Amino acid sequence: MSAVPRPTTKQRLLESLARLDPAPAVFADDEDLKPFETDGFIVRRATPLLAVLPESEAQAGAVVRLCRAAGVPVVTRGAGTGVSGGAIPREDGVLLVVSKMRRVLEVDPLARQAVVEPGVRNVQVSEAAAPAGLFYAPDPSSQSVCSIGGNVAENSGGVHCLKYGFTTHNVAAVRGFDGEGELLEVGSRALDGPGYDLIALVTGSEGNLMVITRVTVAWDSRAARKRCCSPRSMAAAPRSMTPSRAHARSSSAAGRPRSAWRRTKPSARACGARARAPSPRSPPSTPTTTRSTAPSRAAAFPRCSTA
Repeated sequence: MSAVPRPTTKQRLLESLARLDPAPAVFADDEDLKPFETDGFIVRRATPLLAVLPESEAQAGAVVRLCRAAGVPVVTRGAGTGVSGGAIPREDGVLLVVSKMRRVLEVDPLARQAVVEPGVRNVQVSEAAAPAGLFYAPDPSSQSVCSIGGNVAENSGGVHCLKYGFTTHNVAAVRGFDGEGELLEVGSRALDGPGYDLIALVTGSEGNLMVITRVTVAWDSRAARKRCCSPRSMAAAPRSMTPSRAHARSSSAAGRPRSAWRRTKPSARACGARARAPSPRSPPSTPTTTRSTAPSRAAAFPRCSTA
């Protein structure tokens, strides 16, 4: 009589995930797991046991609790554009992909905040703020494809970080699950919350402290744009006019103040003539000679007579 083989950890997880209501999408075949072997750090690869794609916060919490009960490690993955290797899975673990959690839950232009899920792309946050004249400052080079959850996990920056700071300076609150599946929320939607600054602790932790399921981002007012002179206005400008004066003429015709445009610096000859010309407000002063009160060199150093 042959013994019945015991189910493997992978089989037990598949059975437990299938009992969830609703059940998340699961990839278990080696061919289906190939796209999840690595992120932007392509020099290292690993094939996970399973790749689970939850669509809601409740599903993500249930997956974390199942893995906790089975003793299986969990690695969270967003869009997979990071180059630090933070989303590379473990061969004995589950890869939790949050790319399907991409809803903008709340928009508050008055408070300059928005509540989004971790799968929302970076550029979508600015697009949601554009009608109110606001924008989301952190703009990494992959902002068209990278997700907010990955930005928080990696503390992403961009060309605006010198003026507006990194992700940790533009996030008000973060919600997610810890390693035991308990729901946590750090930060506050107020200007300054009590207690320790746990946002700085969670942001940049690469998913080691919590599985992020909801982020409250902070918006900034859109910076003033520089206007350029159009080719039509340049063609209509006289040849004797400089581009800056053509800008001023086109701005005054459009109803914009001329002070907003850069003026041409006067030439050196004009500056010299202006300096030599007397001021019309004050009468020309007559040159006066002043006698120095300092002793002369001869008096200070008299010659010695010789006999």
